[in-house]
Amino acid sequence: MAYGRFLHAQLIFGMDRFLIDLRRHPQHAKSVMDGLTNWWIELGEAAIDAGLDAIWIGDDYGDTHGPQISPTHFREFVLPFLRREVNAFRKKGVPVLLHSDGKITDLIDDLSQPAYRL
Repeated sequence: MAYGRFLHAQLIFGMDRFLIDLRRHPQHAKSVMDGLTNWWIELGEAAIDAGLDAIWIGDDYGDTHGPQISPTHFREFVLPFLRREVNAFRKKGVPVLLHSDGKITDLIDDLSQPAYRL
């Protein structure tokens, strides 16, 4: 199992600081997401090469009230990196499972689009 990029960034920087960075320093936030994505792809591919037969990404996109960020920000700061990671693992021939806590009903359509479908 791998932490999802969104949760991992929050664990490194603190939830408040990272969520503020999405608004005030979007390029920094994207750089963080990019670096974490690259690292997890490398780690996941090595695990697949060693015999892992599926990848489980655990991320928390929501809380009890709804998404932690707007669907617009989700599309900008999460989906491109998630898509890149999922595509890398699928190219290695393994299924990818996504777990998220919280009420993410507003994000389901985005996660169901063919380009992002998990």
